[in-house]
Amino acid sequence: ENPNVESASKLLERIKEEKKVLITEKKIKKEKPLPKIDDMEELREIPHSWKIERLGNIGDWGAGATPLRSRHDFYDGKINWFKSGELNNDVMDYESSEKITDLALEKTSVKLNKPGDVLIAMYGATIGKTGRLKVYGTTNQAVCACTPFSCITSEYLHLLLKGLKQIFLNQGEGGAQPNISRVKIRNQIFALPPLEEQKAIVTIVNELFQEVEQLEDQTKTRRQLKEDFVTSALQRLSQTENVHKEWQFLQPHFTEFFTEKETIKQLRETILQLAVQGKLTSNWRATNYSSLGGGAAGGGGIEHASELLKRIQAEKQALIAQKKIKKEKPYPKVEKEEEPFELPNRWVWCRFQEVFDIRDGTHDSPKDSNDKITYPLVTSKNFKDGKIDFESARRISVEDYLKIIQRSQVHKGDILFSMIGGNIGNQVEVDDFTDYAIKN
Repeated sequence: ENPNVESASKLLERIKEEKKVLITEKKIKKEKPLPKIDDMEELREIPHSWKIERLGNIGDWGAGATPLRSRHDFYDGKINWFKSGELNNDVMDYESSEKITDLALEKTSVKLNKPGDVLIAMYGATIGKTGRLKVYGTTNQAVCACTPFSCITSEYLHLLLKGLKQIFLNQGEGGAQPNISRVKIRNQIFALPPLEEQKAIVTIVNELFQEVEQLEDQTKTRRQLKEDFVTSALQRLSQTENVHKEWQFLQPHFTEFFTEKETIKQLRETILQLAVQGKLTSNWRATNYSSLGGGAAGGGGIEHASELLKRIQAEKQALIAQKKIKKEKPYPKVEKEEEPFELPNRWVWCRFQEVFDIRDGTHDSPKDSNDKITYPLVTSKNFKDGKIDFESARRISVEDYLKIIQRSQVHKGDILFSMIGGNIGNQVEVDDFTDYAIKN
């Protein structure tokens, strides 16, 4: 509202004269005038001293280039040659990873940009990435550089381009390699503030960004403290003999500390660890053993795990005799040094093969079938949220299916367990539907 502040409209009128001088001095090229801004493009609710303009009218825009790679005399020089991946969305006061020679600058279309010029990436995943030069440098064709006229400060132009990033992303063309162009950048409309107000905006934004950074640092600190608490609490829970007491301490903090996917996963894994160590049922053992007259060391009518193991072995022998399962070579006994923790009373150490019939899927790779009747071939890739996604499973012929199930037919209640790939340890329980084959 200050009458002494030159409006953006008057500022732009002065720029026309500035551009004429630059063109006359051959410092910039004369370009075809940009289209006038129509009513459909006009932005609403801008301050009266601001002016709607196109980016092409407030600076000299030029894309970079890549000198011929076959010309070794174009490379390993002293002139910075920035690629889009080297833009940092901030001040660029560093050297490029690759440099070109004076000969490349002389013989090719690369343009030497000076400190204060603003860069924007135009291709691929880096679209909209920016940088404000504090050094001299050229760029490749994936980067467009602007030398701002005196109607806009370098700092404000850089801030403006960052603010327009989402618009440029939306304008990106193509799928595998989306891109924007120098033409699109120059045609982009924006609201130009007076020069003095640009400086004020930059100052305010920098102050606010400092506050944001402080909030980010505080958030990181709180997150680290939270992670440290979770790690410490779960470690205490897994190592204590009095799980009930530690659980009572931890439970009031659930909604505060166990809010992230990773911490919930850690909690779930700790509960499973406590379960298989017998720590979750210590109170149950004390109550039930005593109620059956056996005391903590007795147990009355509760079968000892060693007796249970004997019954399982007898059951397996019967299944082997009936040729329902194969006889396996005996596994070695569990040695003392193998035991990872102390067992509760009435528990015993054993190996999986002693209590389960373990089979792996086929090692062959049967071809996909287009027959009228086919069967799913399930692998661990088809495990999804504790179930089998049959829609994503390959289909095989009846002949291949019958061959595979001779080795590893699945039955209701079986557990399928992933042994390879990135999802090792994932498992699903077989439900009523068992008409499918499994692959290792």
